[in-house]
Formats: sequence, C-alpha cells, structure tokens
Amino acid sequence: SMTAKLFSQCYIGESHREMCCCEALLLGYTSEDFGYLSNQVSIWLEGDLPTYHWFNRVPPERIRKYYDSLLVGVRRTIFDSSVEPEAVLDLDWPYPEKVADLARARLLTVRQALGQYLSGYTSATLSKGLQSVKVTHSDLMIGEGKHLLAWLKSCLMECGSEASIELDDLIFRLHAFGTDESDERQLAIEFLYEDGRYFRWSKKKNNTICEIESHLGEAKENLPTRIKPLTPDQTLSEALFF
Repeated sequence: SMTAKLFSQCYIGESHREMCCCEALLLGYTSEDFGYLSNQVSIWLEGDLPTYHWFNRVPPERIRKYYDSLLVGVRRTIFDSSVEPEAVLDLDWPYPEKVADLARARLLTVRQALGQYLSGYTSATLSKGLQSVKVTHSDLMIGEGKHLLAWLKSCLMECGSEASIELDDLIFRLHAFGTDESDERQLAIEFLYEDGRYFRWSKKKNNTICEIESHLGEAKENLPTRIKPLTPDQTLSEALFF
C-alpha cells in the first residue's frame, strides 16, 4: 500500500560556492502504515550516507579541479566514455579503483555470453597461433569498443600465460565501422590465427540477436545467440555497486 519516489538533483556552477545538490525521498502511505513506518525509519547523519558523483559532459580540465574537493571520500565516480570526450578516459583519477564507466557496465551481458562460449575451448586452443584481435564499433559505442578490446586482451594474455604460449607479437586493433548505411552491426569481434582458424562475433543495432562464426576446433560453427541488454537502471546499478 506504500509508494515512493526518489528525486535527486545536482547543479555545479563556475565555483564550489555555486554547487547545489539535494535528494528527497517522497513516501505515500495510509494511516494504517504509520505504525510500521515509525519503527522502520531512522535518522541518518550525512556521513552515514553513500556519496556518488556522476560526471556528464563536464570538461576534463574542470574535473581535475575537483580532485581535492568533490572526489574526496566519494564512494564511486561514474561517467560514460561513449558520451564524454576521449580525454576523460586518460585522466589521472586520484582513486582509480573508485571510478566506473557506464560503457563498460553496459557490456556485462556481452562479456558473460562471450565468456560462456569461449570457455568451451582450452587456453592452448585459444592462444596457439593467434595473430590478431580486432574490435569494431559504431560511432555511438566507442566506449564499449575500447573496453571490450581491453577485456579481450586481458583474457587472451592470461590464456597464453596458462598455456605457456608467448603472445608478444599479437596485434590488438580498434576500428570504427565505415559510412556504409547498409551495415547494421553495432559491435564486432574477429580473432585470426596463422593456421586459418578464426572466431567472429557481431551484434546488430536495435536487436538482441548476435551471430557467431567460429572455426576454433575441427568443425566450423555458425550460431545465433541472444543477448539481452541491460536496462538503464541495471546499468547504473552495475556501475555504482559492482
């Protein structure tokens, strides 16, 4: 019988004196609920509350000015590298372990699906003879492309280490799709091997169906897979809390 609405707003002006942040939780309840609420609601001090900062289209040079003020004691700082200028990714964040990118959070279901498929092959199979790894992205998913390539690099280098296979000459490339309007792909991955083997994965725009073309084992495979993207609230939760 109870309902609630959370309202939050933060305005940052030219100086810290012009900064204004507020948050309000509005509760709707009947008189019968009052007794329950009186036993459940407690008073929290400001220091008890989690503090988060979401930078949206804030110039990198201005973010640097907040290093010793806004970012001190913060629980998590988030931004979206597919929206922000590239320089934001290169900032020397004072607490990088507390910084999260919404573009990386949106890749959660993609990483899960790729990991589930590729885990069916041994580390030696995935790393032996591997020559190049390419990730291609649409203009609106440059952040996802960068994080996907970094994740693949980390995983494949670990495979090479486990299989005692040197991957020093392995080439990692990041590309953007061309201007061909008939190309409906949003993200794509390609592994190429010196013996002719390959692994290709692609995701189309506005579609939950992805395609896998693989020749990692003895037989070639062409498989459709379904990846349900995270909703905006799930993406925000993934970035803030995990």
